[in-house]
Amino acid sequence: MRVIDMSQPLFDGAPNCPAHPPVRSEIIADHPKVGWRVELLTMASHTGSHVDSPYHKLPDGPNLDQIPLERFTGQAVIVDLRDSKPHRPIDTALLSSRISVDIADKIVLLATGWGRKRAKTDEWLNQPDSLTEPVPKEPQGVRKRPVRYAFMNGIFYQQD
Repeated sequence: MRVIDMSQPLFDGAPNCPAHPPVRSEIIADHPKVGWRVELLTMASHTGSHVDSPYHKLPDGPNLDQIPLERFTGQAVIVDLRDSKPHRPIDTALLSSRISVDIADKIVLLATGWGRKRAKTDEWLNQPDSLTEPVPKEPQGVRKRPVRYAFMNGIFYQQD
């Protein structure tokens, strides 16, 4: 299996949700003085690439430490949504029109292109496309089996 790193870089002042504290990276030790380098990172848990556990929105949902690590690896299907415009809802109808293969037991990667737009712009900060509520578990014509959704600039865990 080929492993693909989908993470966004973190750096001092990195773009972040405007409702969260700013990202800070401070070098507190460096090679010339102490022989090693240590950075102090200050950021919210929803900074850059991250996983939203079901607990983030569901008070009785599992936290990340309650989800087996194996659930975050596996075969994937990429859904190309790079033609998305700001505020585009990603709903069952859209996914059904873009998915032509069986996605049962697969990770569904939603390639919106948003990661390439990552900057402190109004569009990136305030106008993202988003999954509709509730998240569609099975686009039309797909049998009922677990599906995991992920945005390609971060991961959203869909509980089975």
